[in-house]
Amino acid sequence: MTVLLFILTVVVVPMLVTEFTAWLPWFADCMVRAAARTLPPDVRERYTDEWLAELDAEPGGDLSKLFFAARVCLRARATGSAIRGGVPRPGMAVKRTFDLAAAASALFLLAPLLVFVALAVRIEDGGPVFSRMVMVGKDGRPFRMYRFRTVPAQAASRPWPITGHGCPRPTRTGAWLRRSYLDELPQLINVLRGEMSLVGPRPAIPWQAARLTDAMPRRLAMKPGLTGELAASRRQDC
Repeated sequence: MTVLLFILTVVVVPMLVTEFTAWLPWFADCMVRAAARTLPPDVRERYTDEWLAELDAEPGGDLSKLFFAARVCLRARATGSAIRGGVPRPGMAVKRTFDLAAAASALFLLAPLLVFVALAVRIEDGGPVFSRMVMVGKDGRPFRMYRFRTVPAQAASRPWPITGHGCPRPTRTGAWLRRSYLDELPQLINVLRGEMSLVGPRPAIPWQAARLTDAMPRRLAMKPGLTGELAASRRQDC
């Protein structure tokens, strides 16, 4: 046991952290592209090219590129408001800054755990690690939400059932991930992309969004969240 702990501490964990650090430029690229998508369509491509060029020229290591991308995300809101002739809302900028900093830090610190879970999902039945479900976010815009796959590979590609009934049984690893809520961690990627926030209402399934009445307008008026009042009751999701 002592030898195993030594190997995990000295060899495996540093290797996993190094591997995750190599993904930081990809995260930074996603953040820059997500920030550019908030701009008006007629200037979006120009700013995307400019910001990506600045990202490539950013001196320092991979972590500095992530910090640069965070600054771009903050700058994008002010840039978009200036182009439209409006005034940016400081509260939203602060919330976005917190989401970016917390999501990036969590992904970096949890890198070994994320890699371990990904290997466990992959090894069990050889299927894909993630499920990418189309959900409905702010203002009714669809987006792909990431989660660790918890159902058999054959069932992962099927569309959502009309109701919570008929959901496939989870795999053994999937059942553990659901109980521990670890299957939700990849949604930190959606937070970085600007599609979700750390706190907010649960993302709506398309058939749920179609049935939302005028009595529930606020659910689609804000970004869906990784945590919120419905988080504890979401276990009926497939």
